[in-house]
Amino acid sequence: MKDTACRNMPNLPVLTVFLIWAIQLIDGQGVSHVIVTPQVVAVGGCFTVSCDASRAGVPEIASTVSSLTLGWTDGRSPPTEYSGYGILPPYNFTNPPPSRNWTFEFTGSLQGTSDRPFNRNTMRIEMVVHNTKLADTGFYICGASYFFWVDEEISVYKFQHITIDGNLV
Repeated sequence: MKDTACRNMPNLPVLTVFLIWAIQLIDGQGVSHVIVTPQVVAVGGCFTVSCDASRAGVPEIASTVSSLTLGWTDGRSPPTEYSGYGILPPYNFTNPPPSRNWTFEFTGSLQGTSDRPFNRNTMRIEMVVHNTKLADTGFYICGASYFFWVDEEISVYKFQHITIDGNLV
C-alpha cells in the first residue's frame, strides 16, 4: 500500500523560493542594490527604476546574461513584467497596468547575434514613471537570467518597495 500523505505535500521548491525571498526582504538583503530612486514619492512626482546584471545580483564570474526582467506588483494583481533578451526577440511586455503610461528603455541587446555574447556590462532596462499615482505603490523587481556553465541557466531577483505618498507636497 502506497503512502498517500506525500500527495498532499505543498510544492516545496516554490515554498522555499518564497521563504528565501521573504527572509531577504525582512532583513534588508533583498535591496542591497538600489533599483528604485527615490523610494518615497509624492503623488504627481517622478521616479526611475533601473535593472542591470549587478543590480539583479548576477555574480561577477558570469559574463553572459540571457535576459533581464524589470517588474512590478502590488500583491493583488498579476505582476507586470518588461523583459529584454540578449538575442531576438529584443523585449516582451506582459500585464501592463491599466491606464499607466510607463516609459521603458532597453539597451545592450545584440539583436540578430545567435552566439552567447559577453554582455554582462551592457544590458540594461530603465523605466521612468512620470505623474505618479497611488496605484504605483508596490514592489519593483529586477531580475536576470545568466549562464553559469554552458547549459545551466540561473535566475536571480532583487525586490524593492516604493511608496507613493498622497500627503507629500
